[in-house]
Amino acid sequence: MKIKREIIAVGVLFLLLAVSLSGCNEQSGTETDNGKDDFQDGAKDDGNNNGGNKQTDSDNDGYPDNNDEFPNNPYEWIDSDKDGVGDNSDDFPYDSTQWEDRDYDGYGDNPYGNNPDEFPDDQNEHKDSDRDGYGDNSDILDSGNGGIQVVITSYQGDYYDDDWGETDPYFKVYISSYNAGIKEWESVGFRESEVYDDTNTVSYPISLSVDVDEDTQYIQVQIYAYDYDLWSNDDIIDLSDEKNADSLSIQFTPLSTSYQTYTADGRLDLLDEMDGYIEYYIQVVEM
Repeated sequence: MKIKREIIAVGVLFLLLAVSLSGCNEQSGTETDNGKDDFQDGAKDDGNNNGGNKQTDSDNDGYPDNNDEFPNNPYEWIDSDKDGVGDNSDDFPYDSTQWEDRDYDGYGDNPYGNNPDEFPDDQNEHKDSDRDGYGDNSDILDSGNGGIQVVITSYQGDYYDDDWGETDPYFKVYISSYNAGIKEWESVGFRESEVYDDTNTVSYPISLSVDVDEDTQYIQVQIYAYDYDLWSNDDIIDLSDEKNADSLSIQFTPLSTSYQTYTADGRLDLLDEMDGYIEYYIQVVEM
């Protein structure tokens, strides 16, 4: 009987030892993988990082399928704005209404999205406010059909005349434009004023307005002043500070300014010739 008890005790002892060894093996396994979760998917990796707990990564992009919004595309894994286009391919990753910008000007190609590009293949244009087919950056007037107006507001002569001692002034204005489309200058307007008899001072002697192409880049204005002579050739009046100058030549850039005033003073030449002083402006107007 005593021997039987000893045998039972030994059996129990072996059983306890086996249970203890089993617990150590489990603890050892836990220490081996150190609780790592490389995929951040809630499933711990094993010691070789390729055990049964590792999640599937179908496109081998480093993101497991359950955390990859594009599990079969190795170049995409997240879509921040949920528009169906991955962030790596989305030109607007945080705007669900836009995803492509062909000309890279910062405005999306989707005409129904936010800040749409009305000229998706022109990096210099994105909006046409007046719907005339010309982008606002090249359109001389964004609110309608643009033209150019030249107005002489004041003329003052020098009281010098070869024949009678007092001038009979009149004026001519020429306007040419440089068109961005045809890349050349063309004459677009001309006007000649009446003759202001026996006077040296004139207010608003002439105004000229002409229609020009909406993508006109430069305007060239020439202004001439003459002293009318009934019996011979009309003498030209110098309007600039250059001696014997025959006209004023002004370049106006409608894309950079819509209005510019000028002063031309020919009186600096004194009595070497007939001189005149004028004030005038050039502006973009709606035609």
